[in-house]
Amino acid sequence: MSGSVEIRIQRVLDAAGVTGFVHAHGIDDDREVALEADAPVVMASVFKIAVCLELYRQAAAGEVDLAERHLVAAASRSPGPVGLSFMEHDAELSLVDLAYLMMALSDNAATDVIIARVGLERINATLRELGLQRTVVAGDCADIGQAIMDAVGASSPEDLPPLEDPEVRRRLLACRALDPEVATRTTPREWTALLAMVWRGEAGLPASENGVAWLMGQQFCHARMAGAFPYPPWVGAKSGSLPPDVVNEAGVVDYLDGRRFAVAVFTRRQPVGGLPPPGQPRGAVGRAIGEVARLAVEHLAITSS
Repeated sequence: MSGSVEIRIQRVLDAAGVTGFVHAHGIDDDREVALEADAPVVMASVFKIAVCLELYRQAAAGEVDLAERHLVAAASRSPGPVGLSFMEHDAELSLVDLAYLMMALSDNAATDVIIARVGLERINATLRELGLQRTVVAGDCADIGQAIMDAVGASSPEDLPPLEDPEVRRRLLACRALDPEVATRTTPREWTALLAMVWRGEAGLPASENGVAWLMGQQFCHARMAGAFPYPPWVGAKSGSLPPDVVNEAGVVDYLDGRRFAVAVFTRRQPVGGLPPPGQPRGAVGRAIGEVARLAVEHLAITSS
């Protein structure tokens, strides 16, 4: 990576008050932009890309039918702020519709139904098969939520104390779901490698029948990468965040002229466990992620022209 690009990326991260872990590279070549790209990072909901991949791999192998319907009972669904997780009544949906909710809205309840169907051990076996030795899906969304509740002494999501409270933040920092050594984790370099394999048709899915790519293009969150790029290029991404400090996004940027790039930006707010810098709006970190991705990808796109 050229020094000027590295300096510009670091300035964006510093202005947003975060530590950044970044990797971007050409899907069809070896050029890259890297900043702490081999450090372990907490994935948060970015891990749902791996769940989606396993679902479509098993569908391609004839092991599951995407039209298969599942009852998502209100009494037992995983908690979350959107989608089925937030709804009051039982619902029955197909696996493909659950996958849409998982990727477009980051629906935790939909995600956990899919994980139960395809198997957590199968997801991790696929990651090993594809060479991602430092990437682990340690549990489902319910596991993450339970770890957070245990850390702050809450009996339910409704009982969570204010997350801006300094003591609550200190407890969350010791939470296993936020420890990059034991949580659901990856490195930026491994995650972009996975995205590149998916896009090249090397992850067990034909490139011409890439349901993962289509669903990443449906994400409703445009405040990070997608909002940073004028059309073209096409952007497909998956965001993820966990209280109090983790905000991430990973995706693919395709200029529709043969130039396509995988990019992952993982962040932790500074100081660890602290509040955002004074006067910093709530969406500043998301915008910084988009700006970092744009700087990295545009540098690679220009040099590949």
